[in-house]
Amino acid sequence: MIPSFAIFVLLNINASVALLASRPRAHLVPHNHRLQPRHPFALPATQQDDADAAVSPDITSAVALFAAVPAGALVLQLLYAQRVLLPLLLVKRVYIYAMATYVVAVGGARGGGDPSALGTRLESLTREVLPDSLAPTTDLAPLQKLDAVDETQQAALVPAAVAASLLLSLGLLALASSDGGAVREAAASATSLAALSTAGTLGIFTRAELQRVGAPAATALAAVLVAFAYLVPAAYAWPVQNILCMCLAIATARALQFSNFAALCAAAAALVAYDVASVAATLPLATAAVGAKAAAGAGATAGAPSAAAAASPMGAVAVSRLSEGFQPGLLQVRLGGRVSDVLGLGDSVFPALVAGFAKRYDLAQEESRLFPAALAGFGVGCLLCELSPGIDGRGLPALLYILPVMLLAVLATATVNGDDVFEL
Repeated sequence: MIPSFAIFVLLNINASVALLASRPRAHLVPHNHRLQPRHPFALPATQQDDADAAVSPDITSAVALFAAVPAGALVLQLLYAQRVLLPLLLVKRVYIYAMATYVVAVGGARGGGDPSALGTRLESLTREVLPDSLAPTTDLAPLQKLDAVDETQQAALVPAAVAASLLLSLGLLALASSDGGAVREAAASATSLAALSTAGTLGIFTRAELQRVGAPAATALAAVLVAFAYLVPAAYAWPVQNILCMCLAIATARALQFSNFAALCAAAAALVAYDVASVAATLPLATAAVGAKAAAGAGATAGAPSAAAAASPMGAVAVSRLSEGFQPGLLQVRLGGRVSDVLGLGDSVFPALVAGFAKRYDLAQEESRLFPAALAGFGVGCLLCELSPGIDGRGLPALLYILPVMLLAVLATATVNGDDVFEL
């Protein structure tokens, strides 16, 4: 079955787990041209040429994704082996935020140039990641019907899909820990099928990134990376797992884009509310089962997710992802074979929507002001996350800090420049 971005987003968007590693005190250880609304976005000729050129081999992108990520992991391991603690604490935080920033920057920059109409965008992105042998013969015309879904509806559907996916994951966790043998087997079978589908999706997205940078034998190389991530113990495979998760996050961010600032703000508000509720809420059902897995699988040491983290819905899913083999959804750092720092993919995917809107507006205005402001806002939001005490040691709703700061940065920059972002 040909994978569709629409299906993938609905089934796998629970990557928005927002646990953050702790610091020593209480955390886990270390205008003149206006576009008409709701119409497909079309770039001027010169800008369209630039957008087409962006698909050509990009060595800088390749180095950042496929070389800098494992190189940074190697530096962390060397610092850990030498017990250089203060630089280690700083570098591992910079490392994990740098990966998230890459997703926000690349996902936003590409998303800003993608078609604004939902169906047209999904069709374009699906054709981009399909193998060359399938792309010409695959009928994706039915996706065009999604162009009728306006961005107000999308603003409601995105948080709803995220919440539904989280509930599905929690349901599978509850079934997997139930007393009935048949129920446990059914839950295990469903989880295995989902893992197989996710592995295939990761391979497709990773292959697309490799092809984008002109890598030879991209299909075979992507298959090797996916196999390595799933078959090699996480203590050694986690840098490759991060690369796959970043490819996944970029593709998802491009699928979920807004060209209506009011709709974007509404979706962001709902996502922030969801993030806070899913971290702050208590989930006694998952605490015992998942908390035990946290101690046994992730290592009950400073820096590993605790049973307190597993008591929240989002924490329960996060701990399960960390303790039951490779399950995409988290950017992570492992030192000495144990989890040290984690950051949910949602904390980079959803900020990339703000960055994508800013890029789209800059392209329409033939200038570059809002996109840098959005990235700066992301950096400030990450810094605020580091300064926050967290909620009962169970994790941090990072979107509470990141999304409002990014939106305010975009809005303030537009106001200073005399632009009206609500007119895009």
